[in-house]
Amino acid sequence: MDGRRLKAIWTPQAQAELEDGVNFIARDNISAAIATEDRVLASAAGLRDFPNKGRARPDGRRELVVAATPFLLVYRVEHDSVLILRVWHTSREPQA
Repeated sequence: MDGRRLKAIWTPQAQAELEDGVNFIARDNISAAIATEDRVLASAAGLRDFPNKGRARPDGRRELVVAATPFLLVYRVEHDSVLILRVWHTSREPQA
């Protein structure tokens, strides 16, 4: 990378999965849901500067564990962007 910040682009599926996961957590604890959403969004934003931070997968995608949450971001680095493909809730879906 040449120091330029990449764009973060969320697929509709990733947006829906984040919303669904946060709503699931909010049923028991609203403040935990808000904190979780903040962590996921901050992790995704961090990929704009450090797109190779996540672990590479054989299919060309990457995955990043979101600290202190049950979420894993599945994404692909493109020319000028990071495409967030999935927000995988690891305790609800064992494999993405």
